[in-house]
Formats: sequence, C-alpha cells, structure tokens
Amino acid sequence: MNYFDENKIRLREHIASLSLNSLKINNTSQNIYERIRNHTLRLDYDEPYITLGFAAHDFINNENCEFSYRIIDFADEWIYNENNPNIVITKLPPGKYKLEVKCTNGDRVWSNEIYSLNLDIAYPWWLSTTAFIIYFILIAIAIYITQSVIKNRIRLNRQILLEHIEKQNQQRIHESKLNFFTNVAHEFFTPLTLIYGPAQHLLEKADLDSYTKRYIYIIKNNADRMQKLINELMEFRKAEAGHTAIYAEKVDIQLLVDYVSDNYTEIAEENKIDFSFKSKEVSSFTTDRNALEKIIFNLLSNAFKYTPSGGYIRAEIRGNDADGTLHFRIRNSGKGLTEKQMSEIFSRFKIFESSNLKHAGSTGVGLNLTKSLTELLGGEITVGSVLGEYVEFNVSLPSMHMNPGKESQPAEEEAEADEMLFVPKQKEISILIVEDEKNIRELLKDILLPYYQVREAADGEEALKEVEQKQPDIIISDVLMPRLDGITLTDILKANERTAHIPIIHISAKNSIEDQINAYKHGTDLYIPKPFHPRHVLSAVENMINKYSLMKEYFKSGRSSLIVRDGITMHKEDELLLDKIIKFIEDNIDDESMNPDSLADFIGVSKAGLYRKLKELTEKTPSEFVRTIRLEYAAGLLKTTKLTVTEIMYKSGFSNKSYFYREFAKLYNTSPKEYRSGQTEEKDT
Repeated sequence: MNYFDENKIRLREHIASLSLNSLKINNTSQNIYERIRNHTLRLDYDEPYITLGFAAHDFINNENCEFSYRIIDFADEWIYNENNPNIVITKLPPGKYKLEVKCTNGDRVWSNEIYSLNLDIAYPWWLSTTAFIIYFILIAIAIYITQSVIKNRIRLNRQILLEHIEKQNQQRIHESKLNFFTNVAHEFFTPLTLIYGPAQHLLEKADLDSYTKRYIYIIKNNADRMQKLINELMEFRKAEAGHTAIYAEKVDIQLLVDYVSDNYTEIAEENKIDFSFKSKEVSSFTTDRNALEKIIFNLLSNAFKYTPSGGYIRAEIRGNDADGTLHFRIRNSGKGLTEKQMSEIFSRFKIFESSNLKHAGSTGVGLNLTKSLTELLGGEITVGSVLGEYVEFNVSLPSMHMNPGKESQPAEEEAEADEMLFVPKQKEISILIVEDEKNIRELLKDILLPYYQVREAADGEEALKEVEQKQPDIIISDVLMPRLDGITLTDILKANERTAHIPIIHISAKNSIEDQINAYKHGTDLYIPKPFHPRHVLSAVENMINKYSLMKEYFKSGRSSLIVRDGITMHKEDELLLDKIIKFIEDNIDDESMNPDSLADFIGVSKAGLYRKLKELTEKTPSEFVRTIRLEYAAGLLKTTKLTVTEIMYKSGFSNKSYFYREFAKLYNTSPKEYRSGQTEEKDT
C-alpha cells in the first residue's frame, strides 16, 4: 500500500537551464553557429520571418515547461508563450534589439536565468549609410544644378531683357532718325516749291532761247526728282512694313536711260568722271516704273558718291530673251569693299566712309531700300568688289504682268511745257491767298494776278479779317500756319452760313493720303500738294469757278425743280403724287374691286383728270398702271415665296386665271411657272 502526506509535498526548486536549439529564417533552417556570433543574430532587410526553437533542460515533466519572452526596445512587456518552445518574430523594423527568453521547470516554477540574444536588423539598401551618402551627393548635385539653372535662367532673362531694351532703343533711335528725316524733308517742300514753281513758270514763256531753256529743264527735272525722293522718304515706313504698292506697266528702257543720264551728265563733268550708261538688246520691259527708277537712281547716286575724281562709272542695262529678265549692272572705280563690308552693305544706315565729291547725289535712303525694292519686284541684287579697283552691283528683275489699261508714261514731261494753258481773264473774280511763307505767296500771286483779282493774308486770322471786309470768290490756303492753321480756318468758314459757300483750295507740304482725307473731312474742296505746277493751280481755279457758276445758274433756273424718273422728266410734286398712288395700290393690292374710279376718289380728282395725269407721268392709262403694279407684285411673290401660282394670283388682285396668265406673259414674255423656274436657276448659278 502506497500513501503520502500531502503536507510534505513541495514544488521542486530546480532551475531549468534554457538553450537555443533551432533557427529558421523565412521558414528555412539555418546553422545556428554560422548565423549567431557573439550572441548576436544579424538579419538582412529581406529576412523578416524568424522562428527560434528553445529547449528547457529539465528531465522531470519536461512537457510542462512554459516559456515567456520579450523584445527590448520593441515591446518591453513579457509575452507568455505557454509550453510552446518556438518563438516566431515577424517583420521587425530595422534596428538593434535584445531578445530575452525565460522558462519554468517541470513543476512550472519560473527560473531566474534569462537567455539573451541580440537582434541586429539591417536597413534596406536605400536606407543604408552608403545610400545616404549617395543621396547627399545627389542632393548636392541637384542643388548645384538647380542653382546653376536658376542663375543661367536669370542671366538669360537679364540678357533677353537687355537685348529687348537695346532693340527698343535701336527702334527708338531708328524712329527718331526717320522722324528727323521726315521733319527735315517736310521743311524742304517750301524751298523746293520756290525752285519748281518759278522754273515751270519760266518754261511757259515763249521767248526763251534753247540754251536757257535747257538749263531751266535741268533745274525743273532735278526739283522734280528731289520731290520724288522726299516723298519716298516720307513713305519710308511703308516700304519697311512691306506696304509699298507696285503697278506693272510697259517701260521704254532707252527713254529711261536717256532721262537718267541727263541727270548725271553735269555731275560727271564737274567731278571729271568718265560716265557711260547704255542699253543693249532691250527696248521695253514690263515692271513697276517708279521702283525701277528708284533702284537705278540709288545705285548711280551711290556710285557717284564713292567714285574719286578722274575715275569711271560704267552702267549697262540689257534684256535676256531666254527667260524674259532684265539685268542692270553698274561698276565704279574706287577703294573697293572688304568681305565684311559687302556682307553689311545693304544694312540700314550703314555708312563706310564719307564722300569727298561735290554734289554726289545721294538719295538719303541708302542701299537698304534698293534691296527691298528689288525683292519687292521679285528680283535679286548682288555686290562684288576688288579692293583698290572697283565695286560692282548686279540687279536681275523678272518681267511682270501688265495691269489692264495701264500705259507707260514718258520719262520726261518736256512736252507739257509746250502746251500753253488758255485761261480767260476774269478780273471780276476775287481770290484770297492765305500763306505764311512770303515767297510762296508772291509766287501764287504772280501766277494768278494776270487773270484774277488777288488779295493776300499771312495766316488764318488775317484771312478772317479779309473775308469780313469783302468775301472772295475762292480761297487758296496753306495748312500749316502760325496763330490759325488752314484746317481751323476751313472749319470756321464752313460753319458760318455767310461764308460756307466759298470754295477752299488747300496747298500744303503735308501730302500724305491721311492728310488729304482729313482736309476733305473738314470741308476743303480741293487739295494740291507742294511743290505745285503753276498750270495745276490755274486749272484748279478755273475749274472751281466754272463749277460754281454752273451750280448758280442751275439753281436760279426752273430746271432745279425737275427730276428724272424711269426716263421721264417730272416735277417733285408729281413724283410725290405718283408715290402716293403707288402706296394706295400696294395697300389694297388684293382687292379685286380696286379700279380707276377708286383711285380717282382717293386722290380727289375726276376720272378724266386721273387719266391725263397718269398718262403724262407714266405713259400708261390708270387701268394699265394698276395692272402693272399688280403684276410686279405677283412677280415678286413668285421669286420670294413658295405659294402656288393660283394663291399668288388671288393675292395680287386677279380672279381670272387665263387673264392673269395672258397679261403676265405680255409683261415678262413668259408664263408665271417658267418665270419662277428661271429665277430659281439664276439663284443656283
């Protein structure tokens, strides 16, 4: 028999030792001695799953041994694992930890001995020290590149800003130059008028000898040429913007060569330059005459400007029958040009040296405009040179299609001087000249005084005083004047009922289209640009006098009360009556009962009186007139609506279909259906 004393039963105090007997990483068994060194288990970032198997060294009731663990620096509290000897750790963050494990003996008495294992979880490669060094280097490089880009962009923006400012300054300087040249050119018109006007006035004298006449022609032609150059300078902005209009015409090349040569003969003789200009294998050429003339004159002027005394200028113009082009070549002796100068010679305002020759004849617009005009005509210009010998320009131009009705104008207008203008003397006509320039005023007076009474005023205020004393028949006024200008003077005179009828002719150096339109808007009757032709002024005055005389006679006569309608002359009262009758017919167009009697009752005259009046005004009887209005209304409906012919017939006041068809065919030579079909076909076409 076995027995025991329960009071003597005690738990064993045996301390069970603990050891690690298995290791699995990612569910793969590992060699403990290879992986754990110096009580440290080092794990890579891609080894997140760890299974540690422990064994309690107690041989009595070993299956009752219990386990507990904690991971210091991750979870400091003990985790009770019961009697499971395997500890599973998953996905510990990178870092260093300490695993502590303890167990009980077979009687579940906890041991004070603790198994310790250091866990070193490696950081991923992108969080490693090397990676951070690389990151730091990359960030430093990125910062450097960013700073460099920002600096470069700031520098580039500053450079663009400076270039923009420089471009604006160049543009302002260019505009200032153009404005200066334009203003100076504008001031040239007054002295130019005093050269051109008297020269033309002298040419109209019949008693001039040929020698004097020849030199007056030279003066007039060069004044005319200067006027063209000034106008060219005034319109220089248009050429730069590509707004220059070209007009093709047939140009007599030989006549042009003779005209150009005459302008430079005196300059060549004075500077002892051997000058020749010839045309070969071409008699006429279709192009823009003004543009061709400017190209030739500019190149010749440039040649004369840089050719030394005793040098030569050879110009030749010839045609090419094979391709229909025109070739102009000019060569002059001189210092020549370098390659750099030849590349810049067509640049705006580029000047390489000043001319030592007198009267070089420079155009003032340079070779830049010459190149622009050449390209505008579809041609090309090239330059060649040999240093110390010569400079040669070659221009090639294609033929243009001539504008219909455009004929070539002769290069010279000498024949005009031989045609003497006949102006009848009308001393009863009074002309007031308003001009602040005394010489221009005296020139106009000399032109007009042989034929008319002439009074003078130095500005607009003096002109108003003259008008108050005695009204002139015509006023000839400048535009730009001190105190009161010509436009304001016109406004004052046209606003006054007493003076609004006086014709006003403006003569001004402001000769742009915009200036002329502005003057016409303010009430001017005629605008003559400076310099003016004496016969132009005389013709304008005579035409103005004749026009106003005819108007006076017309309004004084009974003809002013007559009008013409449909080829019949009638009084205005008759036209109002006819409109009244037509309005009544149209308002009652669908009333079949409307007849001549109802018309007579509406107007308030007898049937016979209505018959006579309509026969006189329309050459139709009242019935015919009403029927015509009805048929015209029907024709309009046929064209503009989709109503049937029968509906249109009733709307037009007809009730008999055969009668409607017969009368419609008489008026329009076709039936209503054919008329509608014809109108539809015309619309489709």
